[in-house]
Amino acid sequence: MQFDTDQDPAEGPRIDLTPMIDMIFLLIIFFMTTARLTTVASTAPVALPEASQADAGTARPPGRVVVNVFDDGRIAFGDEVVTMEDLRRRLRERPVGAVPTLIRADRRAPLAAVKRAAQACIAAGADRIAFGAQPVSQTPPEGAP
Repeated sequence: MQFDTDQDPAEGPRIDLTPMIDMIFLLIIFFMTTARLTTVASTAPVALPEASQADAGTARPPGRVVVNVFDDGRIAFGDEVVTMEDLRRRLRERPVGAVPTLIRADRRAPLAAVKRAAQACIAAGADRIAFGAQPVSQTPPEGAP
């Protein structure tokens, strides 16, 4: 068996890095395309109240607990409308204290429903609760001069 003797023996064997670089690029493309872009969960549009300090982004950290309170007082855990007892049970099942909890309440939602949702989160051990809001719109309200 003959070996290629064109190489200088002082250089030693060379490692071709092209396949490794190709694999790294393939992995980057794979993870970029399969990464789940998370958005705030909602089963129906929730008209969030406006706040001057609101964050315009809709992305949320992975694992964040999202509780929606609708204008008619219904409460949803993620994408599913639940009763208050179901909400308490589901919050107890999740490690709520370890992840942020977001309460998205419609601006016309009864305050009592928002309060019950917040109390359920606190009872389940949530220590970082945020309330959803949208940035103040720059357009004047209807009927304004």
